[in-house]
Amino acid sequence: MKNIPELLFRVIRVCTVIVLISELLSLFGNMDWRFELFEHFRVQYFVSLVLASVGFMVLKKKKWALVSTIASVVNIFYFGHLFLPFYSDANSHMVKFAEINVLVSNQNYQAVEEFIINNDPDFVTLLEISKSWSDNLKVVTKKYPYIKKVTRSDNFGIMILSKFDLSKVAEKSAFDVPYYSGTIEVKNKEIFIMAVHPFPPASGELYKIRNDQFSLFQKTIKDSKSKYKVLMGDLNMTPWCRRYFSFIKGATLIDTNKGYGPKFTWPQGLLFPLGIKLDYIFHSK
Repeated sequence: MKNIPELLFRVIRVCTVIVLISELLSLFGNMDWRFELFEHFRVQYFVSLVLASVGFMVLKKKKWALVSTIASVVNIFYFGHLFLPFYSDANSHMVKFAEINVLVSNQNYQAVEEFIINNDPDFVTLLEISKSWSDNLKVVTKKYPYIKKVTRSDNFGIMILSKFDLSKVAEKSAFDVPYYSGTIEVKNKEIFIMAVHPFPPASGELYKIRNDQFSLFQKTIKDSKSKYKVLMGDLNMTPWCRRYFSFIKGATLIDTNKGYGPKFTWPQGLLFPLGIKLDYIFHSK
């Protein structure tokens, strides 16, 4: 029984060292795709280090408690901005947008239809749309008079559903991945929209391509003369990695999640504690 506190200390210390190394590697996220992977788990680093700090304090290991506390606070600088509110006049909202990555292997078509029907968005972007998904969304597609889609068997099919005319919205390609961009008219006001799904940075080559896609999206948004702009999609980056900050700065966009704290969109189920946010709806300032 006397050895239990010492054993517990060793276990917490080993776990803490692993988290500290991961956090250290995340600081080099702009240099290499492998380092960027470590950036995506800053919320988990924070929670783990806070728990470790409490454990060390209970065990009276003050130096380790101090190190854990300082390291945990570092992560707040990356995701703390999501808690900061921004001014929004609810009465000025012209249109409601929704974005869903359905996951091409998922077959829970009914859940997606129920979400759309219950929330009644004016404009919907659906990602990872296959022919099977397209065929099984008949209830929803009857609800929207304007639809454009590209069905694919991989993860890059895309569908947009709109209550507004899509004649000025065109399908385009960014390194063989489809996306939509163009303008819709709402209450005599023009809104420039983009619906995108860039590559996941799962290798050095894909990391470079995804960053090039980001540059293309930024330029497209900035070149638009519309006063109102919306970009939505699964961007395969988290809102606490540095690539995120450079992207929204370059595109001069605001994250609609701002003011609500960290949210996780993938994965679901048992792996949810390791969840990260990949899906976004941005709007112009």
